[in-house]
Amino acid sequence: MIMKYAIKNKMRLDNPCSGAVIPAKMFTLEEIENIPIEDGYLVKHELAEFLNAVNEHGLPDDIEIFHLLTFSGIRSGELCALKDTDFNFELNELRTNNQDTLQF
Repeated sequence: MIMKYAIKNKMRLDNPCSGAVIPAKMFTLEEIENIPIEDGYLVKHELAEFLNAVNEHGLPDDIEIFHLLTFSGIRSGELCALKDTDFNFELNELRTNNQDTLQF
């Protein structure tokens, strides 16, 4: 969609992504049930390594974004939906879509 937007607004002449295929790995129910839950989380040293890489190689606001995602527990979709009014800097609070209030 980004490339179509760029072509429409004459930012690009072609779509370098056309024809790209992302293979989907289909899991069976048994495979999903047998995946240890620990495999979905980073351990402390992995998280530190990831945040160091973000700090060194990421975009300007990436480190703040990943810290917020990591330590608040909000989902990426909730992060994208945040508005200025969701932040209360005086009380160090953040309100998410479902009206939960997180304090930092």
